[in-house]
Amino acid sequence: GKSSLVNSFIRQSAVRLPVDVTPTTAIPSYVLSGGEVLILGASDRNATVVITPELYSQLSHDGISDLNLRRILPSITVEVPLREGLFEHLCLIDTPGYNSAGGGTTEDRSTAAAALQDRDALIWVIRLDAGTVTIDDLDFLHDLELNVPLYVVLNKADLKPASEQQAILDDVADTFKDEGLEPVGISVYSAERGKEYQYVGQGLEAFLRDQNEPRKPAKLGAEVKSELEGTFSMYEEAIEQDEKSAKLLMGQLNDLDFALNEQAVDEETEEVLGEKIAKIMQSQKRDFVPIKQELARVKEGIFEKVERVLLSLVDDEASKAELSRVWRQPARLSGRSQAAQEGFALHQAAKNNDHRKVAALLRRGARPNVRDQEGLTPLHWAAKHNATKTAQVLLDKGASFNSTDSKGLTPLDHAVKNKAQGMV
Repeated sequence: GKSSLVNSFIRQSAVRLPVDVTPTTAIPSYVLSGGEVLILGASDRNATVVITPELYSQLSHDGISDLNLRRILPSITVEVPLREGLFEHLCLIDTPGYNSAGGGTTEDRSTAAAALQDRDALIWVIRLDAGTVTIDDLDFLHDLELNVPLYVVLNKADLKPASEQQAILDDVADTFKDEGLEPVGISVYSAERGKEYQYVGQGLEAFLRDQNEPRKPAKLGAEVKSELEGTFSMYEEAIEQDEKSAKLLMGQLNDLDFALNEQAVDEETEEVLGEKIAKIMQSQKRDFVPIKQELARVKEGIFEKVERVLLSLVDDEASKAELSRVWRQPARLSGRSQAAQEGFALHQAAKNNDHRKVAALLRRGARPNVRDQEGLTPLHWAAKHNATKTAQVLLDKGASFNSTDSKGLTPLDHAVKNKAQGMV
């Protein structure tokens, strides 16, 4: 009932998210409040395509699977008039159905988890007529390691009499409490009628109003800065690692050359091998100072441009001054930036099929879809090296099947290319 819940907030009857008994949201939809209707599909090559409301309503799960559209269009943005006073500063993400018992797939679960990586709050929708919370629901919520407000909606309340509604509400509330999950509210709701019948904790509309607050400019600046710092830290660490590897290789080649001179080999062999070693050493000579200087120059330029953009979005001088102060403070890496800094370690662990280390890094905040210089994610590396256990850990934590590297290749493409049978 996720899609039907979102539909109950839409004030334009011509636009409806696909709804069915089986999971139909095969592509994540980002729903925003706007004065006019605009539906855009974002391609895997950073292009956009306009989608008509009629076509959008027909994007069923089976149709997506048949045409492999999810790989071509990883996400869809829907701008449409929404209920006033609740969504001016919110974006609703309608994620794919993940529950295999309900017809979803492992890829659905992974795509849903990936779409929820940067959520600020989570609304969990359960069919009231199902009568309870499923084990799959609870497992998925625990896997997400929630650190944001959780709200639970018991949808399709119109299918149950008031007496049964109360009993189910009490049972669900007890189950969440027993699991150590603490929703800020649980609503008995009918998307069909757009009506809330009862609730515990906070009501649905009150919850949405609380979330519908614009970010303060300084807070937004701090978040953007943190992301940029984390990204550049990843590149700086990669350069440092390349420099260490190059020095190590040069040392090993020098040792080999020395050992060769000490061995009793004929003069011709020594000359041939010596020339080959010299050529390898010449090819590996790299001056990393200009590379570091260029990265620092690019970083400075990007930070200046982003600061100008952020300041242009702020009207009052006091907010501008606070934003500038935050922006120019010495970098203090947040948990998310530290996760980006650990990206290199995550890639290395994925290459080595060290699934325990991968799991540990993810628990510490490393992002499952972080990219290296070639645009490869940890799942790309796991696929290339037939690291099936590592791949499963990554997928469970939201790694995307659809990520493409700088050459446009997905993890599956790399698995096929490298004959990684366990991954295909």
